[in-house]
Amino acid sequence: MGIQEVIVDLLYFLIGSGLIVWTIRAIIKLWLDKDIERYKWKLSKESIRFSKLYEERAKIIRDLYYKLFDFEQAMASFVSPMQWAGEKPMKEKRKITAETGNEFRDYYKRNKIYLSEKVSEILEDMDKIFTESWINFTTFEIDNPESRALKPTEKMKEWIKVWDKIRLDIPRLRNQLEKEFRQILGADIN
Repeated sequence: MGIQEVIVDLLYFLIGSGLIVWTIRAIIKLWLDKDIERYKWKLSKESIRFSKLYEERAKIIRDLYYKLFDFEQAMASFVSPMQWAGEKPMKEKRKITAETGNEFRDYYKRNKIYLSEKVSEILEDMDKIFTESWINFTTFEIDNPESRALKPTEKMKEWIKVWDKIRLDIPRLRNQLEKEFRQILGADIN
């Protein structure tokens, strides 16, 4: 075996090895490309799903906030110790407060699954204050000047107590809720 034959054999070996390596690389690249495309497709599908979920959640948060706002405004107007001339009568305010409260509560309960535990806790705390205030205000007939459920001084103390809960406690909880909503929606600038 001469040097020329060794060089030829070595060239054949190198060419064959190169072809084998190139073929293996091509097969691996084809397999990886196929997996990458499958992964991209799954990622795209998940992205669309989460985008729709985010959109639905944002709509629920917006609508829930609107209902909470309407209820809070109605409740504040109903239990305010200062009833201005030209305002709706207390009987009508009572009806509006009951309706907006029920709308808020029903919507919240139906969509609670979309909300974080922290948001649910805040809403439960708010609902508890609203409910206790409603019960105290309506049970003692604070808004009825002819009611004899409480003495006038006791009635006024109870009225102020209810008003303070709506005027002080609810806005504090609403601020916490707004902060949580902004974080969920990605609108928290801080």
